[in-house]
Amino acid sequence: MEKAYGFRTYEDALLHKKQLRAKPNAEKANLQDAMDYFEKPSPIANNKMSPEPEKKQKGEMDLEQIFDFASVTKISTSALAIMQLQSEGKFDLDKTLGDYLPEAKGSNKANLSFRDMLTHRSGLKAWIPFWMDCVDTTATVQKALEAKLINEADLVRVNHKQRFFARMMKKTPAFHYDYTATMLKNKDLWAKLLNKNTITWKPGIFTEQASSEYGIEVANGLFMKNDYQKTVLKQILDSPVNPSQGYVYSDLHYYLYPAIVKNITGKDWESYLSESYKTLGAKSLMFNPRKKYDLDQIVPTEVDPLFRKTLIHGYVHDEGASMNNGLSGHAGLFGTANDLSKLMQMYLQKGYFGGKQFILPAVIQANTDYQFPFEGNRRAIAFDKLDLDKKVVNGPSLSSKAGYGHSGYTGTFTWVDPVHNLTYVFLSNRVYPTRDNIKISTLNIRTAIGDQIIKTIQNK
Repeated sequence: MEKAYGFRTYEDALLHKKQLRAKPNAEKANLQDAMDYFEKPSPIANNKMSPEPEKKQKGEMDLEQIFDFASVTKISTSALAIMQLQSEGKFDLDKTLGDYLPEAKGSNKANLSFRDMLTHRSGLKAWIPFWMDCVDTTATVQKALEAKLINEADLVRVNHKQRFFARMMKKTPAFHYDYTATMLKNKDLWAKLLNKNTITWKPGIFTEQASSEYGIEVANGLFMKNDYQKTVLKQILDSPVNPSQGYVYSDLHYYLYPAIVKNITGKDWESYLSESYKTLGAKSLMFNPRKKYDLDQIVPTEVDPLFRKTLIHGYVHDEGASMNNGLSGHAGLFGTANDLSKLMQMYLQKGYFGGKQFILPAVIQANTDYQFPFEGNRRAIAFDKLDLDKKVVNGPSLSSKAGYGHSGYTGTFTWVDPVHNLTYVFLSNRVYPTRDNIKISTLNIRTAIGDQIIKTIQNK
């Protein structure tokens, strides 16, 4: 069953509000939820042809709309790649990062196993705000002072040491403001002073015009220097590791799978994955969709007020992935619900789809099972599973223990349940125009719909 409803943005919905209210049976339609099944009428009824379908309103959602998958990318790219490579005997979950990524040798991450990283128990930091390290703090604070967003009294002042006679004459000592100490002392101050008018980049990182040297298109009108990706990699490899922290959800190692896959296969990330998507018939699954599709077919994500200072539309929403040219193992994949369903159906069918065995059944089973349940860790390899604490709602509560899936920051979700023969894909965009709207999580909408699907399967 497939269903699309609503509009791409709230502005589109407001624009058509009057027309929607005037539609016949509008109140009845508003009462329908995402689980309603509308039986298609026969093309011939009482010897009369069925009426023509209503014309789609501008901005109205349809099944061909392309969404940013956010962290659903993890199980649609990284998990797919490593399971295929396991099936070919080219990848071992119990080998280390240093085994497959030469750059990691000699770092504190060289001996981290993939099994530990993919279950978020390796000690990695949760994330790194790479773009914030590009901010010229001094210039930004000075602009904030000029705009009177902050006062000099908010800043940490460091007096310079005076000579004896200067002290005798009671001269006012020279001083400077320590901006780093200021931010450490008052962490709320950074949010207060940052806005699109004050934020200033360190020289030599971003430019507004593309060139051979600045070829990474972060957003419309913002290009990053090509070799800055080396700085991002260095920040990941130099970041601390704390194995004693236990379970901490981390994005960091997912940045590295494009390089790892290329080291193993000789193919770049996008080419390697697109071969599988093409064979699945999932043509919309891709990175950087604005290169192929009109913006009318791509759902806009967020108005970014700080980093990219524009509406993010057709570019990856995740800031870190955008600094990797939209290509990453943790975020950046786009597509339609139908095409994502094909990939999930392949997982459900133990790696088989359309006459081809993409992944060995034993590999699917091993990677989608709990890995460390005795620690209270709910993760499979890359996939999320029902939390062992039933009070935590991270998937359909009626799912079997064999179920697995993942959620995405932008409002996406998918779940596979072999016991109920279920694949469920939910695509939405909860971050438009701002990420402040968290109702989709607090109301557990995505998982609740999954429960309704399972109830229907069970005839309850």
